[in-house]
Amino acid sequence: MRLSPTRGRWLALLSLTGFYYVIPNARIDFSRFNAHDSEAYLALSYGLVHGLGYTRSMVPGQYLPHRWWPPGMPVLMAPAVALSGLPVNWLILKLTVATIGILGVVLAWILTKRLTGDDRAADIAALLLGLNVWYWDFSHQVMAEVPVTVWVIGSLLLIDRVWAARRLRLTEAVAVGVCCGVGMLIKAHAIGLLIAPLAYLAGPRRVARPRIFVAACCVLFALGFLLPSALWAARNQRIPAGGPDSFTQLEGIRHRNTMDPDSPTLTLTETAGVVVFNLRMYVIYNIPSQVLPGLWSQSTLQWRGSGTLALILTAVVGLLCWPRARLYSLHLAVVPMALINLIFVSGGAGRYWLPVSSLLLLIVAMRLAELFKSVQPTFRYSALAVGLLVANLCLYVYQHERAPYDPDGPWRELAELFEKIRVANLSPVIGVLGPHSQALQLSTGLPAPITDGAVYDHVVRRTDGPGAQPPDDAVPVVELKPWALFKLARPMTIEGDAYASGLRKSK
Repeated sequence: MRLSPTRGRWLALLSLTGFYYVIPNARIDFSRFNAHDSEAYLALSYGLVHGLGYTRSMVPGQYLPHRWWPPGMPVLMAPAVALSGLPVNWLILKLTVATIGILGVVLAWILTKRLTGDDRAADIAALLLGLNVWYWDFSHQVMAEVPVTVWVIGSLLLIDRVWAARRLRLTEAVAVGVCCGVGMLIKAHAIGLLIAPLAYLAGPRRVARPRIFVAACCVLFALGFLLPSALWAARNQRIPAGGPDSFTQLEGIRHRNTMDPDSPTLTLTETAGVVVFNLRMYVIYNIPSQVLPGLWSQSTLQWRGSGTLALILTAVVGLLCWPRARLYSLHLAVVPMALINLIFVSGGAGRYWLPVSSLLLLIVAMRLAELFKSVQPTFRYSALAVGLLVANLCLYVYQHERAPYDPDGPWRELAELFEKIRVANLSPVIGVLGPHSQALQLSTGLPAPITDGAVYDHVVRRTDGPGAQPPDDAVPVVELKPWALFKLARPMTIEGDAYASGLRKSK
C-alpha cells in the first residue's frame, strides 16, 4: 500500500521526533562548544522559578545581581526546571530543548511552503534542517542557538502572514515588531529580523499599500522590535551588578575581551582586523561544514591547503543562496546575523553560525527545488538521498555518544565526579566551592555559593599539576582523578581563599 504524501510527511515527522527523543543527551553540557552558558541559563531559570530573583546564585539568601544573559532562555526553560527539581533531571531539560528543535523543523516546512507554494521545497527544507548534525546537536544542549533559530523562523513566518500581499495596518506592524523583538532576549542573532520586512516593499508578495505607508510600517516595526531590548536595558541600569555580571552581551560584542567589562572597546581598525580574521580562519570553514552533509568532522577541512577547498565550497553555498528572481525575508535576515558574528572577537565559534546556517539551509532547499522543478525523482532516488542524510546524522550521533564531552581537558571526569558526589551519602554540607559552581549545584543538589562572604566547608579541586594542593588539613571525600572533593577542617569564606577568589572572577 502506497502512502499518500500527507501521511508520508506525518510518518517522517514522527520518526524524526522519535530519533530526537530516543537519544536525548541527558547529561551536563560540558561539550566542545560550551562550558558555562548552559549552567548559567539553568541557574537563572532556577532563581526565577524559586523566587530568588534574576541571579546565578542558587543558594537562598545569597543574591548576586546579573546583567549578562538576557531572560529569554531562562524563561523558556522555567517549566522544565520547575518539573525537574534539584538535583536536576537532565532528561526533562534535554527533551524540552529537543521539542523546540522539532518545532523548528515544522515551522521551517510551513514557512518554506508559504514562501514558495512548493511542497517539494518544503519537504527538502524540513529534511535538510531536521537531519543537519549541528541542528541535532544543539537541539540536545541547553543553549540558546536552537531556540533563537526557531524563534527567527517562526517570526519570519509571522511577518509573512501579516505583511505578504495584505492591507497591513500600523498597529499590526508594531505588534509583530514587538513579538519578533522578544527574540533578542534569547540571543542577539534575532537582530536579523529587524530588516526582514523590507522584502515586502516590492515583488509579488509586497504589501498592498502605498510605498510611503509601507515605509512608515517598517519604521513602526523597528520601534516595536527594539522595545523588549530597551526595557531590558532600562532594567539593567537599575541593577548594581559587579564583575563579570555587570555588563550585557551586546556590550561584550564590542570588547576586545568579551567577558571582561574592563576590556577596551574595539577601534574601527581593530574591528576591520577582526572581520578579516574571522572570514579567513573561521567563516569559510563554518559555512560548508554546517550546510553541506559529511563535512562536520573537525579534521575534514583541517589539512594543509584545505582553505582553498573551504573557500570554493563556501562560494558554492553562496551561489546557491544568492537571490535571483525573488528577494525573500530569509535573505535579508541572514545578513545582520552574519555581520554580528563578523565584528565579534569570538564570532568565529561554530555555534554562533548555527542560526545563519539554518536559514541558509532553507534557502538552499528552495534553490534545489527550483533547479529540479522539471525533474520528477523516482522513489528510489528520493529514498537514497534521504538515506544518505540519515546515515550522516547517525554517524555523527554515534561519534557524539562515544565522546560527548570536550576532549580538551578532564571534562568527562568532572561530570562523573559530580555524579559520584550526588549519590554519595554526605553529612550536612554548608557549601561546596569548585569550578563551574552552578553546574555543580545543578548536578549534585548541594549548595555551591558564588557570592562574596559566602561560607563553604567543601571544595572541589584538581589533584594534579602546579597549585593543586588542597587546603591544610583537608580530607578527600570523593575522588575521581584528576579531581577530588575535599572536606575542610574548618569553614572558610570566599574572600579568605585565593583559590576561591580566582573562581569567583569567572562565570
